[in-house]
Amino acid sequence: MRVGGHALTTGIVTYFIISMMVFSLSLALIDSTNIEMAQQLQSSDSVGSSAAPPNPVKESVVLSDSSGPVIHDVPAPGEQRGVIHDIVIYGPTNITLNLTVTVTDPDGVSVVICSYKNASVDNWMNVTMTPTGIADQYTAEGPSFTLDADHRNADWDVRYLASDTTGNWTESGIITHFYHAWPSTENSTSPQTDETPSDLTGLMMTSSLIAGVVVIAVVLLVFIRRR
Repeated sequence: MRVGGHALTTGIVTYFIISMMVFSLSLALIDSTNIEMAQQLQSSDSVGSSAAPPNPVKESVVLSDSSGPVIHDVPAPGEQRGVIHDIVIYGPTNITLNLTVTVTDPDGVSVVICSYKNASVDNWMNVTMTPTGIADQYTAEGPSFTLDADHRNADWDVRYLASDTTGNWTESGIITHFYHAWPSTENSTSPQTDETPSDLTGLMMTSSLIAGVVVIAVVLLVFIRRR
């Protein structure tokens, strides 16, 4: 019985010792893991607070405005301006009113429209303008008409409308183009020339010769009388 009790005691002590060793090893592993995690967190905080990212990205923010494009060198909305075109014609003359305008907008220009009408009517005609190749410049063909001796005057109202890429519109005031034709036969005299006709040249030469003969005859007569 004593041998069996001694063996039991030895087994219990051995089990206790092994359990303590396992427990101590577990604590050591836990402490090591906590220390490593703390070091990683500290390193991460240090990098985040003092070091810049290797390739910083700059973001540009463009704020769109709420106003429409700027149409340059035109009357303000509600205003009107006149342009006079005096033309000398030599018979019926066909004319096309070519229109050009400059339009700018920070958001970009979407569309430019030329609107025109005869000043004697109320209906407007719209034409979409196209870029000329010069920065911010647009062009379009306006009305075509004929001036002659019976139709000497033509007045055309023109305005411009433009939209930017965000849908904001601008409308200009009205420019009235006054066309006045002057037939050439009313304001011209007979053509003048620097050349003298041949018959007139002969007459002048004959007159000069006669005048010379008369002078010589008078001189001779005076000389004879004095003798």
